[in-house]
Amino acid sequence: MNDNTIEIGTSIPSMRRTLLTLLGAVAAFGVLTASYATADLPAEIAANGSAPQAIVGR
Repeated sequence: MNDNTIEIGTSIPSMRRTLLTLLGAVAAFGVLTASYATADLPAEIAANGSAPQAIVGR
């Protein structure tokens, strides 16, 4: 009798490496997001909630 199973060419270590890479990317994104969210703002921006306007030379 013939064995009709389908072999997928992906090995377990390759899948593990892919999942660990994705997990690392999500963790790095979380760290960057948290550091951005907790960053200290300059007093002028914190006071009025907007960025300072550019001064255009005449």
